[in-house]
Amino acid sequence: MIRLLSVGSRGDLQPYLAILLELQRRGHSVDDAGQARAAGLKQLLEAMLTTADAVMTGTDLLLLTPLALWGYHLAEAEGCPLIRVDSKFRKESMMHDTLEPVWRAASR
Repeated sequence: MIRLLSVGSRGDLQPYLAILLELQRRGHSVDDAGQARAAGLKQLLEAMLTTADAVMTGTDLLLLTPLALWGYHLAEAEGCPLIRVDSKFRKESMMHDTLEPVWRAASR
């Protein structure tokens, strides 16, 4: 299962969903692990900690958006490969170079 861990608004997330749709089109199982939502920092940290197990259960490859850096710790603890997908892929000329590592890792 390839999972996307994200933080941000719908506008921030929308471009990354295109990656999941393309991976799915190529025959991979994908999931948007969603994002922790909370009113304050304490609630946000609690939400991230309580969802960590659910995010990593069955995850073979973790995709992180730029603000979901806590995912590095989840992946490391589980020995799961990860790829940080950056917003630079929004520029069509850079899309292939940015997404190529995702396709290669997902195809293993």
